[in-house]
Amino acid sequence: MERENKRESDKMMKVERKRLIKMSEVAYKRDPRVKKYKEEEEMERRERSRRSRIGKTRRERKSKIK
Repeated sequence: MERENKRESDKMMKVERKRLIKMSEVAYKRDPRVKKYKEEEEMERRERSRRSRIGKTRRERKSKIK
């Protein structure tokens, strides 16, 4: 009987853990602060990429001139 109770308890804990994870994921996705943060990160990443491309182009031009 104790084994059955433990098994059932473990099963319920697993279900509850999944429910909490799902609930926190939904809350995280809907939070406007998180959306804003992700957008800012994406803009910074694009800006770094753009600067990197510009730098490469300038270096290539300098090397062709020499």
